[in-house]
Amino acid sequence: MLPGEAMDLGDSATQDGPAPVTGTFALDLSREGITLYWLSSHAVWNAVEHVVLHDGKVAERMGHLRARMGGQPEPARVDVWLPEEQLVVRVLDAGGAMPTEATVAALFADMPDRMEFDAEIRRGGGAYSIAAIPRAVLEQTRDFLQPYGFVVDNYTMRDAPVGMSRAPVFPLDQRIPAAATGRKLPSRGAFVAASAGLLVAGGLLAGVLSGAFSD
Repeated sequence: MLPGEAMDLGDSATQDGPAPVTGTFALDLSREGITLYWLSSHAVWNAVEHVVLHDGKVAERMGHLRARMGGQPEPARVDVWLPEEQLVVRVLDAGGAMPTEATVAALFADMPDRMEFDAEIRRGGGAYSIAAIPRAVLEQTRDFLQPYGFVVDNYTMRDAPVGMSRAPVFPLDQRIPAAATGRKLPSRGAFVAASAGLLVAGGLLAGVLSGAFSD
């Protein structure tokens, strides 16, 4: 399943058995605590384990999540589903023209912090839905997960946010392989239109993920 595609979450109850030792995994940070999901061969996300991080045992519980992934190589590669409230979605009417960094910056001129962007062409083709998220959210998520043996492939959402037909995807330090997403991925700072959406780096806003970064 590609990032941003509609997800079938199946029965979201935590499984009792051991997690599969191979496959695609995601960490859901969009609700209380963190839930580990595994993508089955039937393209269904299955909840494997849920942990709460507000009881002073963060390291122990994160280690347990990592162990539930079985024999994954180190570090374990995961997608991360972020809380929708960290996201800002706005519409840019480009008059049929491809947006530029300047027009996107003007759209989010009231945001004080550096932002990362993803967007999609709206129905009709004359406007764009542009999603923006504080880069600090991505960086703090990365810095929280790395010591526990996780590396993030894609920062995204569990569901499509209001104003978009798919979940946005935000690469941070590494780019998503073009072959994996079907997108033409530009160099950072570039803004390239594609049928699946747009990607750009730059911008700003303040925000942190709720409660997940304190032990």
